[in-house]
Amino acid sequence: MDSRLLLLLTLSLLPACGKKGGDDQPIIPSAMVAPHTTAEFFDGYFASRYFIADPACQSSVSGGGKIDHANVSVWRDGKVAQTNLSFPTAQARPALSSKGISLALYGLYQQTDCGSATDASQCQSTPPVSLVAASTPLNICDTNREFVRTSVEAVALTGLAMLESASVFYRKVDGHSSDLPEASLLVLPKVETLYQDGATRSEAVDNLSYVPNFSGSPTFVIFPKGAFSVSMGRWVDVNLWEIPWTLAHEFGHHIFRFHSDIAAAASGIAGAVPVHSFPTAPDSNTGFALTAASGTRHIGDADLLAAVNEGFADLYAYYVQGSVPGMTKGIDCFHENRDAGIALFADAQPKVLSAAVLAQFMSTTKASPNIDCSVPFYQDIHVIGAIFAYGVDQIFSASVGQDAAKKTALMLDWAKRIGQDYLPTQGTASANLTFGTFAHAALATIANGSTLPVAACDAAKKVFPTYSDAWLSGEFTCK
Repeated sequence: MDSRLLLLLTLSLLPACGKKGGDDQPIIPSAMVAPHTTAEFFDGYFASRYFIADPACQSSVSGGGKIDHANVSVWRDGKVAQTNLSFPTAQARPALSSKGISLALYGLYQQTDCGSATDASQCQSTPPVSLVAASTPLNICDTNREFVRTSVEAVALTGLAMLESASVFYRKVDGHSSDLPEASLLVLPKVETLYQDGATRSEAVDNLSYVPNFSGSPTFVIFPKGAFSVSMGRWVDVNLWEIPWTLAHEFGHHIFRFHSDIAAAASGIAGAVPVHSFPTAPDSNTGFALTAASGTRHIGDADLLAAVNEGFADLYAYYVQGSVPGMTKGIDCFHENRDAGIALFADAQPKVLSAAVLAQFMSTTKASPNIDCSVPFYQDIHVIGAIFAYGVDQIFSASVGQDAAKKTALMLDWAKRIGQDYLPTQGTASANLTFGTFAHAALATIANGSTLPVAACDAAKKVFPTYSDAWLSGEFTCK
């Protein structure tokens, strides 16, 4: 299979918005508008290659059972290979499911009307959405069958395997909650945007997302692959869902939402956001919290939280993979940049939340993303999140070493502290809420009274220099 892929992870912690579809099924959030295209369905080129391998099974009322093992495509050591994975809790019917993933769905088709293909601001305020086809449960009747990589069943099994691994790891960590809500998995939806000022339309591709409420359940979404990335020559022979850290990252958002308790205030997150600033189609209008028409940005508390949320998700994915650097090695644009165990970005810039970096992120003037995806774009919340992931890992490692489960237990406490700091500020003029607030919460997580390990103080000084003097000059003692 010709499978070059642009990896674009998205996050939304807002309930699904837009009008209700058939069977009272919520629409995918309208904030997930696809990047603009210059040719009809150019970015959806590969969508027609996906197919149901066993259509008779989808209407069958018999067969299925437990799935013990399955061959799925997995990215390991710089390449994709067929790997026989165990599924500790997976069931094939009445729908594909596992512990933590209650339902696998496919077949969603929705359309959104937008005013302009050149002004993204006209597509961000709840445009008209129509549901062409509702999603339906995905069944597997023959649990011993090997499915072709491009089949809907294979995509769902691979995604389920990645999410099950992240879920199993979570349940082994001290401080985990048995009340963590189960989620659904929606694979390969067709989400089109129609532009009224021309004959163009686009399709949401090259995405993973976490949606807190789709048809009454938190849902992980796997979008199809697009064609623009193929023309750019990036991510050769790998699909988004085949890389273990990607869906572990999305599961990290699920954990953050629950343990921070910020889910109770939907206005806290500013919609769905891309994993990086690079285009997935020609003339893409990218960036976060931007007003495309004026070229200005409006950064608020929700943007700060969203960046830290991305760092939390990166860190969780890193710990699921054993807290060993190299989990993104060989993946264009991500490699060192999103590896929480590596101190430098791919272009050798340090992962430091310096005054200069903060000034770029907080600037009210929109900057242009870098053409070279190895160069960090400091107005991207995921780049700031990568700095947080590295810095907080250094702080946690100073307390408990390299034990991934122990560091994850600290993460859960950190999420709770973040929620306690953030929730009281909503709806108020919270000038005192800064990135330093959230970094301070990580230090408070490991402090023994007012005492911090020297290595934790050193990490705070190195990665968060703008704020560290205020903490270490009186509140904390380094020993």
